[in-house]
Amino acid sequence: SAEINYLQRRRLFNQEQYKEAESQFKIALELGLTHHSLVYESLRLLALSAFYKGEYHESANRFQSMLERKDLALLGGEIYELKLWKRKADFFFKY
Repeated sequence: SAEINYLQRRRLFNQEQYKEAESQFKIALELGLTHHSLVYESLRLLALSAFYKGEYHESANRFQSMLERKDLALLGGEIYELKLWKRKADFFFKY
């Protein structure tokens, strides 16, 4: 199931295997995660994976895309965190 796939990929992310985790999070999203919080977390970890791999422009774009999605039902703290990470990614991309 998509949820099991998500959990397995989360383990890869936690082990700093960002490239492998990234491709697998995309699979979990394609399989159709059942709750918006799992979609949010998968997208967030995809954006963080790009950041940790030095793909700052891609990371900033992913965070911005998340901010624009209404289906994620973002809370205030989540919006703050996404904006903060987007600013970090933009900074590292520029410098």
